[in-house]
Amino acid sequence: MSRNYIKNIVCGKYWLIGLLWILSIGMCVGGSAAGHEGLSLEARIACQRALEEVYWKHTIWPEANTSPKPQLSEVMSEEELRKKVTETLRMSKALEEVWHHPIIGNDLQAEMERMAETTKDAETLHELWSALGNDPQLIAEVLARQTLVERLIHDWYAFDERFHGRLKKQAMRKVESLLSIKDMKDVKGAYHEMEWRKGRNSEDSAKDYMSGDALEFSEDEWQDAIGRLSEIFGQKEGQIPLGQVSALQEDAERFYVVEVLQKETEQVKVAVVEWRKVDFDKWWSRVNERFAPETEDGAFNYRLPEIAAAPLPYAPNAWSPTSASQVPSRSGHTAVWTGTYMIVWGGYGGTTYGYQSNGGRYNPSTNSWQQMSLANAPSGRTGHSAVWTGTEMIIWGGNDSADNLNTGGRYNLSANTWTPTATTGAPSGRRYHTAVWTGTQMIVWGVEWQLSEHRRTIQPIGKYL
Repeated sequence: MSRNYIKNIVCGKYWLIGLLWILSIGMCVGGSAAGHEGLSLEARIACQRALEEVYWKHTIWPEANTSPKPQLSEVMSEEELRKKVTETLRMSKALEEVWHHPIIGNDLQAEMERMAETTKDAETLHELWSALGNDPQLIAEVLARQTLVERLIHDWYAFDERFHGRLKKQAMRKVESLLSIKDMKDVKGAYHEMEWRKGRNSEDSAKDYMSGDALEFSEDEWQDAIGRLSEIFGQKEGQIPLGQVSALQEDAERFYVVEVLQKETEQVKVAVVEWRKVDFDKWWSRVNERFAPETEDGAFNYRLPEIAAAPLPYAPNAWSPTSASQVPSRSGHTAVWTGTYMIVWGGYGGTTYGYQSNGGRYNPSTNSWQQMSLANAPSGRTGHSAVWTGTEMIIWGGNDSADNLNTGGRYNLSANTWTPTATTGAPSGRRYHTAVWTGTQMIVWGVEWQLSEHRRTIQPIGKYL
């Protein structure tokens, strides 16, 4: 087979892919020609495909990978694309029917303006808008609607007593009988303890962090943590009662009570009993098909806002805050950069959160966080490792306060799904190890910490394919 023949095949392949991409954009942009008659589902899918092409162009394909970066169609199926669009429409309908808040033009216009004003990656946002022909209706209906409805439905579900009221009443009945730490251990709820220590110097900080029986805080973090404890007990800052069970507390994921077991100037030991709410994913998987994946576009004169000139992403000595909505709060987690998203997973969320089995995806261009699926996600942990393969984040190992773990999971970014890693032949459980991606394998190596003896042992190399 001649070199020219191969060249013609390759050129023909990319010409065909380019033609299909142009046709999909044409279908997307043409979908807005009907004006306020509404975008069809197929037009929305074509627009979403155009957005995903931009994201995929910027997605990092590690140099170590042995194969060339594939086309988007090879890593994101038509079914996944369709599901992403229909889920946004179903959530829109749920907001209207369950919370009586239909998403109207003013909402989408405000979301576009928020993106334009707060973007941390103006260049990519320009590309996303350009992929939709800089058409304000398409940008509002496809890009802005997706980020807005996901944020609203998670926030409103989290504190809706129609879904969590029964659990709250059960927890309140349990709390009424709590008098001591012994009672806290006996009630039906997840019980855990954690010691907090105020950092002193780098040597002590490293020692405490690696010992596994304490969480190290910087000076500012220590003040914030003590301040939160004081608020929980309704006391002035720094005044924390010993041996007293707090009133029932609530956050987006659970109801909980706290008791301070020990308190010193630079050390606090706390106990928590928590009752976890039914997470959004479980609820949504049961009810999502009740909501029709359709929306009526009301007549609205969308305006395309001007994108703010964001500071250079690597400007020296400069910080820029990210969106605070749905942002994970924790320490000891991992984070990988995909080229378009920062994926944060796992870690320790403090006394009120414990060891985390969830995470979030941060998109700098839209300055927004999206929650990650919890289905088949690994158990909560800290001290684990994470690598980015080009299409997946693989996490492995870590500790859940009771054991060092030899389990993990593969998170597929485009499908928002988890697949457990195999345990057959896996290295022994460990934390604070290292991991690298070779292009075909993840290799881990490092220490195993024995909590009972507080010693470390060298472990052999292990690799995961």
